[in-house]
Amino acid sequence: MNKTQLDKYVNDLNKIRGTIKFTSEFEQNDQINYLDTMLTKTIINNETILKIRWFRKDTAADRVVNYESSHGKSIKNSIVKNMTTRILVTTQDNIDQQEDLNKLRNMLLKSNYPLKEIEKLIKQTCQEF
Repeated sequence: MNKTQLDKYVNDLNKIRGTIKFTSEFEQNDQINYLDTMLTKTIINNETILKIRWFRKDTAADRVVNYESSHGKSIKNSIVKNMTTRILVTTQDNIDQQEDLNKLRNMLLKSNYPLKEIEKLIKQTCQEF
């Protein structure tokens, strides 16, 4: 399906009554984003390799539930553990994993999570993984 055909198909889908709006995207620079993952295509020794890693849109808020909020401690801990697990599951390359975990640390710091708590929960999740 070429771009023109895809655009027509998406346009036809969006004419159907409903609240869901469909969009389409084509890869650029051998990359395409899908939900919270970035897929990168590389060719090594004539073999196509697909590299997958955690992705956040530029428009995504760099924050999670504030640590000072009235949410229970178990909720806050689960946020850290679940996001860490998502990075470990999604991002295949160890160097990329460390970069993504650093992005997560920064998000948590911006949301007033204590660094000591962040490090403890990330370390614990990595060990359990």
